[in-house]
Amino acid sequence: MAVIFASLATRSRLLSLPLPILEDLSEALLNFTTLADLEAWLEAHSMTENDRP
Repeated sequence: MAVIFASLATRSRLLSLPLPILEDLSEALLNFTTLADLEAWLEAHSMTENDRP
């Protein structure tokens, strides 16, 4: 199993996700094989400033 290190920008995005989105991500992670998969998922599920509580 390979260890993948995320960039600081990706880590920052992960830390700012609200709990419901983190729960969705926890399920999606099972299908990821590369860091690019995570980055694509984050891009597809990113919230705009207007969407944030």
